[in-house]
Amino acid sequence: MDFTNKTDEELSAIAKSESPTSSIWFGAITEQQRRQIEELKNPHWSTVPSFWLLVISVILLFLTLGVILFGLPQVQKFFLPNLQLQNESIQLQSKEPKQQKPLLNSHKR
Repeated sequence: MDFTNKTDEELSAIAKSESPTSSIWFGAITEQQRRQIEELKNPHWSTVPSFWLLVISVILLFLTLGVILFGLPQVQKFFLPNLQLQNESIQLQSKEPKQQKPLLNSHKR
């Protein structure tokens, strides 16, 4: 018996009416399963755009997280201790009073 030209409803009716040990029942079930597998081979149309949206979202998340974390002074001290020392030395130099250099040639004889 050829089951490929039968509808899904007809295959279900044949499978329900036949004994599970008969070859007709087995043929109807096999055709139903073949159709289901064929449908599963094609992914849903939203799968690919959803994947790329996820990738872009994760990249933006890590960029934002990096900007926020490295903007905090506590994090900068931990990850960039040399930069912190340079910043402190610059601040100390700007706070020190500037000494005037003596003029060497100010007294003429």
